[in-house]
Amino acid sequence: MVILKILIASLLAADRVWLALGASIHAPDGSDPGYDLCEARIPNANAYESLPNGVLRVVQVITRHGDRTPTEHLPNDDGVWDCSGTEERVHIIHRSKPTWEFRQVIETGAERGAKGWTGSGMPSTNCLLGQLTAKGISQLSLLGTALRELYVDMLGFLPDSLGQGDTPVYARATDSWRTKQSAMALLSGLYPVDTVPKDFVHDLIVYPLEADTLKARSALAYCPRFRQLRQAMYQSPIYKEAIERIAPDLQRTVEELLGTKSKNDFNAKVVGWDALSGYVPPRVCNDKPLPCNANGQCLTQAQAIAAVAARQFDVGESFNVLIHFYLLIVSWQYSWMYRDFSLEYSHLYVGPLMGELADRARSFGPKFQVYSAHDSTVAAILGFLGARDVLWPPLRANLVLEYWSTPAGEVVRLMYNGRLAGQAGGVQVPWCNMEDCPADRWFAYIDERTPQDLAAACVALSRDADEAAPADPHGGDL
Repeated sequence: MVILKILIASLLAADRVWLALGASIHAPDGSDPGYDLCEARIPNANAYESLPNGVLRVVQVITRHGDRTPTEHLPNDDGVWDCSGTEERVHIIHRSKPTWEFRQVIETGAERGAKGWTGSGMPSTNCLLGQLTAKGISQLSLLGTALRELYVDMLGFLPDSLGQGDTPVYARATDSWRTKQSAMALLSGLYPVDTVPKDFVHDLIVYPLEADTLKARSALAYCPRFRQLRQAMYQSPIYKEAIERIAPDLQRTVEELLGTKSKNDFNAKVVGWDALSGYVPPRVCNDKPLPCNANGQCLTQAQAIAAVAARQFDVGESFNVLIHFYLLIVSWQYSWMYRDFSLEYSHLYVGPLMGELADRARSFGPKFQVYSAHDSTVAAILGFLGARDVLWPPLRANLVLEYWSTPAGEVVRLMYNGRLAGQAGGVQVPWCNMEDCPADRWFAYIDERTPQDLAAACVALSRDADEAAPADPHGGDL
């Protein structure tokens, strides 16, 4: 309890630690000077080290999407966001032939007219909730360019250009506009338009929700045991006390200030921690003012810090990567309570995905695989692997798995946000050296933790245990 009080006191004094002006959200002092929640680092060919006498066989890239608009609307939110220039031009296929081109356009409130929901307190922005911004598109395109410099120009692992038909690149995204656009932006940086034939078409794979192993919402919808564990973590005394002690009645104060409390008000909505943490970082990352109510009273920076900090605790607790909170108290990273809870939690969430990745790596194909997903996906993989000292996955977080053949045997390397395991800011795990982890040990670790019968593993442990977690429309996928 004393440690917890010290921890909360540190957070409440964290103005200099957490939020910095200039559209950045930095890490605690000394933990990772290069960390920025608004934009993850990317690989640098000049700092990259290949394995001597090794042959690279397969590369798997798992990313978080780029910069986005908030995932929640708040009252008095007009005029803040502008998504001009992010439209898509698409064809549909009719009778085996593409139609002429369509451009998806999101109209503003003024263009929609005065009827319906417009004029009822709903924002008149031309952005969708959680939409990738122009900045986000640029972030992922730059990541693709960095990967090209590494795997095309430096290593010669991928061809300089792509032709129609078979391609060494596999791409998959969740069924979310921001992750699909992020995948497209990454691929356009990896293979610019002048490196592909005219009218080139590349598949972007999307799984339906009930089969999507990249998304927490799938596990919440179809795995009762996963929901049970989530509820248990939200209800644990240590979680409740931490949220309360960050700042007494902070959530109630913010809801009342912004007019999101009363369920009887047509314009009101209940905003929980997940909603606030999905709303505040985009404002800060785009150097925009914090939200205000109709009377001109605004959310303070201290409240914004606490809202983000609450998300840090939530994500870290869920995936046994006790992010940011526990970096302040290094000795308190691996609580037995969260180890018991969250190892099973992360196994149910990303165990099936890790099994898929392992199977594709063992079969040596496709050579280069891209998986565009969410912060929860990256955090769950790191928790699954037992990684320590990992902060909340930033926008554009990029986790790269490399599978090599060397004279000493097959090995696996992990690169996270442009840093190899042995470099400053890199990620290590307690059970293997991720600079050159023997492949048989890697695959054995994954096989032991991947549910072989997911339906059986998802059965709740008691009749009344299958209770929905607190309202979370995003399923933790921010």
